[in-house]
Amino acid sequence: MSSRPDVVSPEYLEELEKLQDRIPPFSTEEAFAVLEEELGAPPSSIFSSISPSPAAAASLGQVYKGTLASDGSEVAIKVQRPGVATSIALDVYILRKLAKVVKKARKLNSDLPALLDEWALSLFKELDYRVEAENGERFKELFGEMPGVYVPAMKRELTTKKVLVMEWIEGERLRSAYAAASDKRREDSASSSSTTTAAAANNGIYSGYTQEAALEDLKMVEIGVVCSLEQMLEVGFYHADPHPGNLLKTKDGKLAYLDFGMMGSIDVNIRQGLIRATLHLVNREYGALAEDFITLGMLPSDADREAVVPALTAVFAQALKGGVNNLSFGQLSTNLGQTMYQFKFRIPSYYSLLVRSLATLEGIGLSANRDYKVLGAAYPWIARRLIADTSPELRETLRSLLYKGGRFNFNRMESLITQAVRPPGGSQNPQSETRSGGDALALLLSPRGEFVRNIMVEELAKGIDAAVRLAADSTVYTVESGIKAASTTNNPLSEAVLSLLRQYPKLADGTDKIQVDGIVQLGKALQSASTAGSNSGSSGKNWFKEEEEKGNGKGGDGGGGGIGTLMSMIESSAAIVAWFVRELEVLSPEEREEALRIPPLVGQAVSSRALARFIKLLASVSEDGKQAV
Repeated sequence: MSSRPDVVSPEYLEELEKLQDRIPPFSTEEAFAVLEEELGAPPSSIFSSISPSPAAAASLGQVYKGTLASDGSEVAIKVQRPGVATSIALDVYILRKLAKVVKKARKLNSDLPALLDEWALSLFKELDYRVEAENGERFKELFGEMPGVYVPAMKRELTTKKVLVMEWIEGERLRSAYAAASDKRREDSASSSSTTTAAAANNGIYSGYTQEAALEDLKMVEIGVVCSLEQMLEVGFYHADPHPGNLLKTKDGKLAYLDFGMMGSIDVNIRQGLIRATLHLVNREYGALAEDFITLGMLPSDADREAVVPALTAVFAQALKGGVNNLSFGQLSTNLGQTMYQFKFRIPSYYSLLVRSLATLEGIGLSANRDYKVLGAAYPWIARRLIADTSPELRETLRSLLYKGGRFNFNRMESLITQAVRPPGGSQNPQSETRSGGDALALLLSPRGEFVRNIMVEELAKGIDAAVRLAADSTVYTVESGIKAASTTNNPLSEAVLSLLRQYPKLADGTDKIQVDGIVQLGKALQSASTAGSNSGSSGKNWFKEEEEKGNGKGGDGGGGGIGTLMSMIESSAAIVAWFVRELEVLSPEEREEALRIPPLVGQAVSSRALARFIKLLASVSEDGKQAV
């Protein structure tokens, strides 16, 4: 709650923030006594200097700045608060008794004692600083090389159960929720006499906050969100307490993680279930979302779906009114909590730490920009992950999203591509929007993009096949219309030709026009999300726009256009090839090689479709001949 300026008033935030690292410390004499007892030697024999007062003090311990006598390096020395284990054990015992009573009285499906045990287990693990040092080393190994992330080194040889020594980090805290909430109160007061708040006029940035400082903090939030997604959904080992007291902005612009006592773990099935649930939420497939909740252990398998799905629909439809980019995790979790209580959802043990971590991250973002939404910031990462994932489960999820009723959903594919090339993390810095070379195509042409690439090759082949049939029908229509307009009454030759044309079977149907339009729509998304397309400027062609202008008033469902439609398709194809060649220039050699394999694959697919149709036609003619005999 200390990181949520959208929920808690400034007065409470100011006090809650003190719990992060500014609660009253215990005496330095007691701390030095713990040091000597744990290390087995006077502190002066190990550290050449130690700060006379703690640099930070939290509920479990406090931190001093010291210098190692051995090599002169600066270190942080965390000393556990005396008697804290006994106090926590007593509190947990009382809370566990109360949890059993509440569960029985309210007839809850959730195992409240188990939830409490999960929280208590993580808390007691925090009391063993050897576990924290091990967590820190694992965290550094997994995420220390991520761009923009810094993880301090642990001094395992000087770490005991009650003393932790680690690398000292120089940096500054991210903006506090108290400062943001105070700005919000002033802006709300000012807005009573004005129709536009200062923050609204400044793209969500608070009036007491400079644009430069806000962008710097939002960059840190962006790094934190990307790192957290890697932790939660890729690796399954995550920092469960990323409040501003545990995050620092270093002098070289990196986000430093501190305090590895409270960590969470998520197994691969739950990680995939969370990704599927997010996708079904974004695409408003609430029935599938109910099934996801069963997979995630939040609903029993025998739950009344007819009652649950409408309730979930009401909650999520309201949350998605402004689109995925404006979806508030804090508001969603609150509203969902009410539905979960109403339908007696189970609360899995991993849920509380996960929700806490995401809510804290969104709160940090809200402290920099009142419009920040962590789910909107996270979705580009999830979209990219789905396109590139190789697991059969997620590939099946993707296929079920893209194909409905046997038809390919171009809108969803376009949305997926558009989101996948957005910078994850929700950065408001325009510089973060610059794409790497050929980003959209590079993603699809990567080895992990093979599954989606094959789908798009098949759909492109269908589109070309449909375009040929539409052009053929349109040409016949044009010739027929021309003969009717030019011929005189009762012209035998004209009547004979018209009779033949009327026997010509119509090749295309309504779905063919939909397929062609979908390919154009997808092409627009690819062009706008690629380097050559986005940087073409006035020197490059926006071939989609040009062809739309040429085609205005033409085409349709097999009528009109004729030769003009055929020539337009040829011109479009030439323009597509020109754009494709420009795009090849910014791709890597490996991506270029994969791109050059696509035209033959499309050609093979189109040929296969044409051959299958020809065989079907021959079979139909043969059957008609038999019936005539």
